[in-house]
Amino acid sequence: MKRNDIPFMSFEKIIDPFLNAAKGHSGHLFVRIRGKEGFVTYTYAETVDRVGKIARYLKDNGFVSGGRAAIAGENCPEGSTR
Repeated sequence: MKRNDIPFMSFEKIIDPFLNAAKGHSGHLFVRIRGKEGFVTYTYAETVDRVGKIARYLKDNGFVSGGRAAIAGENCPEGSTR
């Protein structure tokens, strides 16, 4: 099997498959997470917005393109709503 035979292998960055899916499904549900007051839902568009805010925060605080960052937290999606 060649690299181009696998759809996601043509992407350059790890976020590219997500952004590609978000283009065609911006208003669709992306994730549903249990919160303190019940379930919280995010569409693809809302998630793209949140990812953009995190990227801007990292850039504003000295992270450079190609740099590495770690996420420390519980192994659950609920951490993303805090």
